[in-house]
Amino acid sequence: SDPRLWGEYYGADVVAWWTSWVAVEGAQRAIFTMLFGASVLLLTDRLSSDERRSSRAKIYYRRTFLLILFGLINGYLLLWSGDILFYYGVMGLLLYFVRNWRPRNLLIFGFAIIVLLGLLNLSASWVQDTFGEQALVAQEKLDRNEPINAEEKMALDIVGDLPLQVASYEELKEEIETRQQGYLAAFKPNAASTTEAFVVYGLYSLLWESLAYMMIGMALFKLNVFSAARGLPTYVTMIVLGFALGLSVNISEQLNAIENDYQTTFTVWSYDIGRMATAFGYIGLVMLICKMAWLPRVQHVLAAVGKMALTNYIAQTIICNVIFVGFGLFGDLRFHQLYYVVFAVWVAILIFSPLWLKSYRYGPLEWVWRRLTYGQPLKMRIEQPAKIA
Repeated sequence: SDPRLWGEYYGADVVAWWTSWVAVEGAQRAIFTMLFGASVLLLTDRLSSDERRSSRAKIYYRRTFLLILFGLINGYLLLWSGDILFYYGVMGLLLYFVRNWRPRNLLIFGFAIIVLLGLLNLSASWVQDTFGEQALVAQEKLDRNEPINAEEKMALDIVGDLPLQVASYEELKEEIETRQQGYLAAFKPNAASTTEAFVVYGLYSLLWESLAYMMIGMALFKLNVFSAARGLPTYVTMIVLGFALGLSVNISEQLNAIENDYQTTFTVWSYDIGRMATAFGYIGLVMLICKMAWLPRVQHVLAAVGKMALTNYIAQTIICNVIFVGFGLFGDLRFHQLYYVVFAVWVAILIFSPLWLKSYRYGPLEWVWRRLTYGQPLKMRIEQPAKIA
């Protein structure tokens, strides 16, 4: 959240910071979560239409528990404390019971959760405004080995318990030095941060926001938004209003964050308004492109990446572990240089995914997931027609 704490920050760094926080942050996660909700309906509808109907619940829950396992492996063994699969798996346990809800009810409950999260963030902001300055004074006294009174101690305890506090320079320095020492050195502190993410931040917001966006995604799927079957005015409206509202809110949040010493926007009451609106703008844009049959080759390549979403997601973790932990580059790149890695990974998966799917039906991890879910052999390789002499 605060790009000034480590290394240089100017020029291209500023452009990258603004672009990521205004145009990307949260919106892509919202879309991914909505699509996961839609995938629940795809799966259960398919199981209901064939001979597997009687074992539908068993298959669904086996698939969901496997997703939780993938999330735990990604979070702990692969050192990614920001894993999202764990939250999807846990809240996916509840989705089975709402799969037959009407779109209106799904939207009402989904948006209600978002509103409650906004109110929770609003209360956290009030606590920060009320006790923040007193807590800062208390911390400065402790740094000078001076005693603090009961009120200052209370303020320090209250503010310290708020979620998503921006890390200090000293905390970042310690984490960077530890992760640069290799996998074994990074494992223990990462295990602590992953547990904190899964439990503390999960219970505070991430589990509930996942459920909310999944339910919204299920509603959009039932309303045929994701199939490009709605009229052009629907998607044009999503684009115009989504980006207008979303980008305006996001810009406002970042300006306010800078005024408050780069305070994180994750706990701002309007956070979900901005990212949800921006997500709807992107969905409208992609659906418009599909509806108008524009960029067919680009659509084909992106579809291949989507069909291998789990493989590509875990692959990104592995690639970044090699780069930042294996080669010890953690904390060495400037803010904008991180996006060199991002773009390189994008190029890699955009090339690899369609090439892989020319010969195989599923991505490697998709095959493992399906094989364990259905408990029966699956053909992996696509049989090529015999050449006629």
